[in-house]
Amino acid sequence: DSLGIEFAGGQQLRFNASENISKEKISQVVYDNLAKGSKAPQIQELTPLGQNKTIYSVRVSDTDGEKVKGAISSAGLAEGQIQSQQIRSQVAGEMLSTSITALIAGLIAIFIYITFRFEFSFALGAIAALVHDLVIVIGITVLCGLELNLILVGAFLTIAGYSINDTIVVFDRIREGLRNQRGDQNTIMNVAINSTLSRTILTSLTTLLTVISLFLFGGPSLREFSFAIIIGVIVGTYSSIFVASPIVAFWARFKGINLRRQILDADQEAVDPTAVSD
Repeated sequence: DSLGIEFAGGQQLRFNASENISKEKISQVVYDNLAKGSKAPQIQELTPLGQNKTIYSVRVSDTDGEKVKGAISSAGLAEGQIQSQQIRSQVAGEMLSTSITALIAGLIAIFIYITFRFEFSFALGAIAALVHDLVIVIGITVLCGLELNLILVGAFLTIAGYSINDTIVVFDRIREGLRNQRGDQNTIMNVAINSTLSRTILTSLTTLLTVISLFLFGGPSLREFSFAIIIGVIVGTYSSIFVASPIVAFWARFKGINLRRQILDADQEAVDPTAVSD
């Protein structure tokens, strides 16, 4: 289970493992101290990013937490203090639903904004790129053994904002090209993307330098957040060029949409609100 304690509920114990202590030994102690009929515990072996020490995360029910914590300490399995965090299942469920709602509401708001600011085809491409970014970042964080918690949800929202900003810059250049240049629609889009390529890469490199500094020197509290942002910046940079714009072109071709005509009609309506597009 990759959900953090904020979303799964129960009591989570984290501790540095003593030398020569195996996961099997920890599992044995934990299971021996569970109440009859208790939910199966979740035991994870974690290697924090940038560190060599092994940390174990043990998640048990609220009723078993203190007993298991005492047993781990008595058996000498932990080196130093055992960190404990407890969140009731009802509160955890509310946090999870609130986080999902926030992500979905953000995507809907972005879709509506780009539909009005540009056209439906552009909104479709932007949302597809955003979903692509979030799925890849969430997948990589889970594969790297990170738990999905509120810190990472904040990172995902930050990535969404960064990615959509890059995408809008590319879309704006495409719109200007379609408005002012003659020629094939796909050719104009390709020229517009190439013209923003250097700007996009330089912006991403500057951002990466800052976030990598946070990752290396920001301490444990910022390490997971900055790691997710690093992945998000890389993924968001290529998706704004190689995912969002091609989807716009594909949808326009699939539906037989003349993007230039739509843009010019929108400009005309902005000048003369009574104008009706053909």
